[in-house]
Amino acid sequence: MRDLAQYGVSGLASGSVYALIALGIVLIYKTSDSLNFAQAEMGMVSAFVAFSVVNGIPLTFLGIGLVVPQGNLAIGVVVALLFSVLFGLAAERFLIRPLREQSGINAVVGVVGLFAIFYAIAGAVTHVFSIQTAIAAALVAIPTGWLVGKRRLGASRHSIAARLMTVTLGLDLIVIGVAGLVWGYDTKSFPEILSGPPVTLASVAIGLQNVTIAFTSLLLMLTLFLFFRFTKTGLAMRATASNRVAAGLMGINVGSVSMISWGLGSFLAAVGGILTAPVQLLDPYFMTLIGIKAFAAAVLGGLTSLPGAVAGGLLLGIAENLVGGYLANELKVVFPFVLIVATLTLRPDGLFGAIHRWKLQQ
Repeated sequence: MRDLAQYGVSGLASGSVYALIALGIVLIYKTSDSLNFAQAEMGMVSAFVAFSVVNGIPLTFLGIGLVVPQGNLAIGVVVALLFSVLFGLAAERFLIRPLREQSGINAVVGVVGLFAIFYAIAGAVTHVFSIQTAIAAALVAIPTGWLVGKRRLGASRHSIAARLMTVTLGLDLIVIGVAGLVWGYDTKSFPEILSGPPVTLASVAIGLQNVTIAFTSLLLMLTLFLFFRFTKTGLAMRATASNRVAAGLMGINVGSVSMISWGLGSFLAAVGGILTAPVQLLDPYFMTLIGIKAFAAAVLGGLTSLPGAVAGGLLLGIAENLVGGYLANELKVVFPFVLIVATLTLRPDGLFGAIHRWKLQQ
C-alpha cells in the first residue's frame, strides 16, 4: 500500500508537467486548428535561456555573440518566461498566420519542412550538428521544397491544417538544431528551485522539487480557469475555440486571439520546461519524450477539452508510474504510445472530448 501511494504521488508530479504541456497543445489546437509539434521544444529553449541568465553564459550563434549578464534563478525564470511569450507570439504571426491566409505559402512550408528533415538526418548520420551541416541541408531543401511546394494544396480546412502541422514539425526540429548550435549537446545541470530534505506524509516521502512542480502547476491551472471564465480576453478565446468563423462574425479579432493563444501556449511550455529542468539534465532533447507524453495526455483527455488535457496529464503520470513500478521501468517509455493507439481506437474523441455524430441524409 505504501508503494502504491508513493507511485501515485510521484506520478502526480510528473503528470502535472504533462498537463501543462497538454494544455498548451489543446489551447493552440482549439483556436488555430493546428497541432503544435514544437510545443515541448518551446519549453526546452526557454529552460536554456533561464540557464544562460543564471550562469551568465554568452549566447553565440553563427559567430555572433550576445553577452548575458549573470543573475539569480528568479531573474533567469522571469527572462525565460518573457522570452517564451515573445517566441510564441512571433511563431503565430510570422509562421502560422501566413499559412492560414495564403495558399501560396506552400513553397515556404516545403522548404522549412524539408530543411528540418534533411538537417536532422544529416546530424544523425554524421553525429555533427554544425553550420556546414545546416548549409548542406539548406542547399538540398531549398530547390526541392520550392518545387514540391509550388503544387498548391488549395485552401480547404484540411489542407490548411496539413500545412500548419508540417511547419510546426519543421519548427520543432529547427529549434532542436539551433539549441544544439547555441548551447551544445553536452548535458548541463539546472539549479533546483527548492532544495532540502523530502517531506514525509503518512510514510510517503515527497521531494521538495515534486512539491514545487505540483503546487506551481495547480496554481497556474487555477489561474487559467479564472482567466477563461471571468476576463474579456478569456471569453473571446473560448468563443474562438468554439467556432472560429462565428467568433469573427461577432466582431472578435480571431487573429489576435490566435496570437495570444500561441503566446500563452509557449508560456505553459516554458513553465513545464523550467520545472522539469532540475530533475533532468539539460540537453536539446530533454523535453522530447515529455512532449510525446503530453501529446498522449491531450489525446487521452480529448484534443477539444482543456479540462481533459489536465485530467489526461494527471492520469498518464500516475498510470506510467504504476506500470514502471509494478511491471518494468522500461515500459514507461512504451506506455504513452500504447495509450495513444488504444484511445484513438476505442474513443477517438478522448475521455472528455465532444463526440461528433454524422447522419446521412437522402
